[in-house]
Amino acid sequence: MILLCIGYVIRIDAGSKIINVESSIIMLNSTFFLALFFISLKRLSEINIFKISKPINNKRLVLNYYKPKTLKVLSISSIFIIDILILIYIYLNQLYLIFVFILGTIFLLRYYLITRNSSLGEMPIDLILKDKYLLTISILSLLITFLIYI
Repeated sequence: MILLCIGYVIRIDAGSKIINVESSIIMLNSTFFLALFFISLKRLSEINIFKISKPINNKRLVLNYYKPKTLKVLSISSIFIIDILILIYIYLNQLYLIFVFILGTIFLLRYYLITRNSSLGEMPIDLILKDKYLLTISILSLLITFLIYI
């Protein structure tokens, strides 16, 4: 799981280098913990699928190394760390982004509450598009960010 998160950080950093933009430590750390949030909930959703349907033969062996409680703690911890990193960025760069911060925190918490005991986290994009609150929060965040930077 950690290697997957590092892979996302490498992709962001490589993309930044290609377009000649400096990668900030805050951005790279936020990417790492956001990836950790979604990946841990994907693993938890996989475990929940097998709890519900109990197909013993189709269970991936790697899931034996994950405990649901640990994955939940990882995802909640990730939200907390992401919030701290974003608050630091907002303080250093643009105070008006506090509105987006609030929406982002609500988004992450709602996503967590929906996926923690279900298999819905298996397909994050599908869940966001199907849940009217997550979709509305996403659109509002984009709109507010766009208006701030015009």
